[in-house]
Amino acid sequence: MKQDVSKFKGRLLFSYARTQMRYVNKRLRRKQGRLLNETKKQSIRDCLSNLRKFCKDKNETNARQELVLLQQLCEENLPKRSVFREYTETFGVAIVATLFLRVFIVEAFQIPSSSMIPTLEIGDRIFVNKFIYGLRIPYTNTRFLDFVKPERGDVIVFINPCEPEKDYIKRVVATENDYIEERCEKLYVNGKEVPSSHENKDYRYAEHDPRRSNPWGYVSCDIYTETVGDLIYETAYISNRERNNHRGIDLGFPGKREPNCNYYETYQQGNHLTLKESDDACMERKQYQIPPNHVFVMGDNRQNSNDSRQWGPVPITNVKGKSMFVWWSSRPEAYGGFIWDRIGTKIH
Repeated sequence: MKQDVSKFKGRLLFSYARTQMRYVNKRLRRKQGRLLNETKKQSIRDCLSNLRKFCKDKNETNARQELVLLQQLCEENLPKRSVFREYTETFGVAIVATLFLRVFIVEAFQIPSSSMIPTLEIGDRIFVNKFIYGLRIPYTNTRFLDFVKPERGDVIVFINPCEPEKDYIKRVVATENDYIEERCEKLYVNGKEVPSSHENKDYRYAEHDPRRSNPWGYVSCDIYTETVGDLIYETAYISNRERNNHRGIDLGFPGKREPNCNYYETYQQGNHLTLKESDDACMERKQYQIPPNHVFVMGDNRQNSNDSRQWGPVPITNVKGKSMFVWWSSRPEAYGGFIWDRIGTKIH
């Protein structure tokens, strides 16, 4: 509270005086202030009233004198808070504010896999806007203020329908009631091919596979750009592998309206995502319609992503937020170390 105000002038003086008036009023309303006898309390109130008047009239001399008097009255009559209490209150407010921001507004996530190459790389740390799609009550699927739903092209973080304890990040490629199919790794939405063009540039990325003796390595891929409305983003495909000759995948999901959480078993049985081996692999095939209040997601690294092609659409109630930008990026030193040029990269 005690501060030498002899050198304070103009706006700085009045600003400091207003801050002190708010602080003293707050202390008067607390327990220590309520325990003061009425005479001492009234003297402080009179001082506050005079100081408020001098600040309003821009009277620097009288405001400075009254501010010194207010400090003296508070020193004599209002008990000082302990250092422990000061720190406890400060840290308490900071923790509550941080938790509120993390739960409802913005949360940080780390990218663990290469499924979103080239948009996101292993080791990227990103911020996610959790407010944009509405507020979600923690540990539940209950949402409110959900005026906006995920749109095609959005990069979202969501709870995996098959592994509720894990958060995934993918791109929305179709929304509710859309029809989607994939033929020879070309994406079709509502019967129209998503525009895609090959970029003439070499690209390789650092891949991490803990199953290998040397878990880190480089993978080469070809980059394609896809266009959805005004949004243009990049996708990756394994190099030296012709997309047009690659077998197609039937996205029929026959009889399925819930996530297929036994993908690998049913895939081996051949009754879910059936690979087309015949010569007509690139011909039109059965389309899948996205159920209401669901989105269909895919990784930008199209040949190396566990996504809706395996376990079905994602309920909108599982969506946690929309990716914003990269705030940190690092890998082992031999595979890039700290990546300065990715800091601040906007995710689109």
